[in-house]
Amino acid sequence: LGDMERSMSVVTAACGDATSQLETSLAASNSGPVNPGETPSYTVTVKNKGPSGAPGVTVHLDLPASFRYKSTTAIGGDGARTQPVDPQVNSHSPDWGLWSLGPPTAGTTGTVYSELDITFTVDAEGTPGNYEMVARASGDTSNSDARPPTLGVALSSAPHLGINVSSAPATAHLNDTIAYTLTVTNDGTGDAGGVGVLVTLPAGFVYSDTDQTVKVVGNSSRASTINPTKQAAEPFFGTFTVPAGGNAGSGILTIIFHAKVVKSAPGTWTITAQVTDDSSDQVFAQAAAAVTVSA
Repeated sequence: LGDMERSMSVVTAACGDATSQLETSLAASNSGPVNPGETPSYTVTVKNKGPSGAPGVTVHLDLPASFRYKSTTAIGGDGARTQPVDPQVNSHSPDWGLWSLGPPTAGTTGTVYSELDITFTVDAEGTPGNYEMVARASGDTSNSDARPPTLGVALSSAPHLGINVSSAPATAHLNDTIAYTLTVTNDGTGDAGGVGVLVTLPAGFVYSDTDQTVKVVGNSSRASTINPTKQAAEPFFGTFTVPAGGNAGSGILTIIFHAKVVKSAPGTWTITAQVTDDSSDQVFAQAAAAVTVSA
C-alpha cells in the first residue's frame, strides 16, 4: 500500500494472565480532508510484541458517527486465521477475527514480529468537521488496548448534485414546440460552483429560445450568462452556483427552455442532460422527458 500519510500507534502492556503484548496502529492511505460521499481507505495493523504467541486475536473499529464500513480490500501479514469473522456492510463498529499471531523471532536485522494488516474502505458522510476513528485489538492471552490508537479525520464541505427533467406536452407534430424543465438540486454540505448544464436533444429537435427569455428560477445565482445559440442540437447553459442544502431543503436551480420539432420523425424521443461543476462532479439524466412525435 506504500507509505501511509497519517498514522498513530499504541503498545498494549500485558497484565494479569496475559502473556503477550499487542501493538495496534491505524493509518489513512491518503492525507488531507475527506469529502462527504467519498470512500476513503484505511489500514489497521496489529503486531504481537511477545514474548508468547497471541491466539484468538480480534480487531475492532469505532467509526465517526456518520461513517459506515463499506468493504475490506486487503488482508495481509503472517498471522494464521483460525476463524473468519467479517464486518457487516454499513456497520458503525466493524469487527474482524480470528487470528493467531506467533511469538517474536530473531531476524538478521533484529527482532521480527508476527503481524496482521487489514485495509478497508468506509462511506464518509456527515457535516463538515473534525472526527476520530479508534482501533482496538485483543486476544485470548492478551489484554484489550489500554490506550487505543486514534486517527483524526477531517470531513470537508462538498456539494451533492442531482437532476430531474420533464417535458410538456408529451405528444407533438412537425413544427411544434416542446417546453423542457431541468431541475438541478444540491443536497450536499457545500455550494456547487461553476455549474453548467449540457442537453443533447433528439434528432430533428433544435433549441429555439434565442428570441425568448430562458427562465432560470430557484435559489441559485448565475456567475456568467452562457445561453445556447438558436437551432443548437446540444444546448449548454452556464454558469451557476447552486447553494448547499439546509434546513429549508436542497439548493435548487431550475431551467426552462424550448425546443422545436423541425423534422418529422415519428416515434418516442428522449433527451440526455449532463450537469457538471468546478469540483469535477458529474450527474446525468439519460433517456429522460419522453415526447411522442406523430406523423
